[in-house]
Amino acid sequence: MTKVKVKDNLIEFQLGGGGYGTFGDDASSHVSVPVAGKSVREKNLERDIPGAPGSQSGETGGRELRKGLTVEEVDAILGRPETITQRTEGTLTASTSLYRSRDRRVTAEFVEGVLIRFTITSP
Repeated sequence: MTKVKVKDNLIEFQLGGGGYGTFGDDASSHVSVPVAGKSVREKNLERDIPGAPGSQSGETGGRELRKGLTVEEVDAILGRPETITQRTEGTLTASTSLYRSRDRRVTAEFVEGVLIRFTITSP
């Protein structure tokens, strides 16, 4: 009760106060969001899918395939590509390399020898 008013034949009670921002309300603009760890399923997927972020595949020697690697670094992780297609885009040299193993197919796109995009699919 924040206010009591007594009149001739009636008593008024004001309950609760004046709304948002009154005494007792949390008027802070900060929102706290707890960080959730990876689920067991996420950890299992990272373990089972070669080249996925966080994966430690024996085939990749524990190295992670990621954008920014050079052709030589990708070849060291995946082996020699099955095919390489080169083209010129403006003044830049671009290439697409296809890597195959028995359980996956990796298509890697390079510009000036730097990995810019890759896809991993099953055969």
